[in-house]
Amino acid sequence: MKKILLLFLVSVSVNLFALEEAEYLRLLYNASKAVPLSQSDIDKGKTKSYISFSDLELFNKLAPAEALPLLISSLEKGIITNRIETIENTQITNSVIEFANYKAYYLMGLSFGFDSVGTVVFPWLTGKGDDLTIPVTQYHYFWWYEGRKYMPKIWNNWYSCWQMESGRETPRKMVLNQLANEITALGYHVFPYLASAMETDQTLTNVLVSLRQPHRGGWSFKDFPKWYRDNKITFTLPECETLKTVLNRISLDKMPISESNKNDMLRWQRNEESFYITNNFLEYYWYYKINPKEDISEEDIFQAKYGD
Repeated sequence: MKKILLLFLVSVSVNLFALEEAEYLRLLYNASKAVPLSQSDIDKGKTKSYISFSDLELFNKLAPAEALPLLISSLEKGIITNRIETIENTQITNSVIEFANYKAYYLMGLSFGFDSVGTVVFPWLTGKGDDLTIPVTQYHYFWWYEGRKYMPKIWNNWYSCWQMESGRETPRKMVLNQLANEITALGYHVFPYLASAMETDQTLTNVLVSLRQPHRGGWSFKDFPKWYRDNKITFTLPECETLKTVLNRISLDKMPISESNKNDMLRWQRNEESFYITNNFLEYYWYYKINPKEDISEEDIFQAKYGD
């Protein structure tokens, strides 16, 4: 999925930040029309009278830096609504809200599935009750409003683990792979930190191996720092507004966010804020709990995360 994202981001022809809300909504509605169609319908050419391929192509070329602020703002205002469409004289419901929610998740670039207690990226999970895992499909709005503001701390603490392991006489491949897999779960949000560190730290080329994997985007870079310098405008998002500010400004009921998800976000906010205030990191990271032996297995890492 992210490989497709890479292809159109590399060849973005749309001028960033030139698109207005009304034009974005028009593109969103036209792009969403393709969702209810089956592959057989597409093969039969039924899309010719149903969607504009030029609009769909343009919509797919929009970079996160432009598309996400427009999309989130439109969802907040409640101006994205489902529509009744007619295909071949048959009326169907075009679920534009569901499509918009998917696009918000997709453009956020997160790809960790269900991340767990003990990870270097989410050390503030308590491991109790509902705080054992973080589901990415429920996390993208929290990340937009709150989570990514901690990205400098996440990177610095992760990088400490990486440097410590890379500095061993014989770095353990299993450990490096696990660390790389965890940080690349945050997708393009890692890029500015990775590009800067790679100017002097060649051990981080191993992280690019993870980014090339299909489950981490299928990215391909020859000279990553240079590539990022040339393309960073594509990924540069506005600063986090914070969840508290947003809840004082709007009602999340307008958005595709359930009451349970809202409660989760409030709990995550409290947990994360409290955790980073304490500055007590080491005891929560699996990396500092693993056995110092050379031969580390997946079971050893699992025990470091979940064991007593």
